[in-house]
Amino acid sequence: MLFGKLRDPNIRALSTHFEQFVDQEDTLQWDLQTDVLTVNGKTLCFNIYFGRADTFGPSTDQMSANYYLMRNYLLAHPAIKRHNRTYERDVPTKAANILLARSVGFVTPQTVIGTQSGIADSIVKPLTGGHYVVPGGSAQYPAIIQERIHGTNRRLFIVGNQSFGFDIISRELDYRKDAFVEIRQSSFSSSLVAKAFDLASLMGLSYSALDFVEEYFLEINTMPMFAAFDQLAKGQIADAIRYSLDQNFRL
Repeated sequence: MLFGKLRDPNIRALSTHFEQFVDQEDTLQWDLQTDVLTVNGKTLCFNIYFGRADTFGPSTDQMSANYYLMRNYLLAHPAIKRHNRTYERDVPTKAANILLARSVGFVTPQTVIGTQSGIADSIVKPLTGGHYVVPGGSAQYPAIIQERIHGTNRRLFIVGNQSFGFDIISRELDYRKDAFVEIRQSSFSSSLVAKAFDLASLMGLSYSALDFVEEYFLEINTMPMFAAFDQLAKGQIADAIRYSLDQNFRL
């Protein structure tokens, strides 16, 4: 079963890979006495799941409630195959993940979690994620303040036992602000890929994307958007997301 909104390009990329689709604004009901889940009045049964909370349009209370209804249903049914089953996304752990990355051998920029860093050339990004990276060495409230590394942004997807690498060419500090950003498929060293698998395994992730500048690890994303990268990879990432669910690999 696929859960989300079809306006999300990541959900659209997976829409042909799943037999059932549940819109995030559908009418969901879970009867705890009978343990029956219904969608628009019809009983829903499934043993494989992939879902994303929609961020591509206005959110409603219905959408938010449905998202957490599904999160609860999945917690109550551990036999349902899904990615990153043991990882709790609602608690941001970007700072702790940097130390985990160091423990498996990644090199990371000098980093301070706080409001002042003393780092000469640095950037600021929110501890909880979601907002743009900006230049600077201070923040109004605790944030990730990090040494700025100059070079090419890179992203490495880990999906089951497969990996997919890309270079992201941009003139902006945060490439998400660049209307002319260019993405290219790229190869990563076997050593770096092995460390990426080690980190994903340590965190209990079967689906993730690691961000780098050159060889410097920046962060690991636990429910990354993939549609633009999947187009370059000719659908291989979407295929891997669905295939690894069938294989029950590190789920």
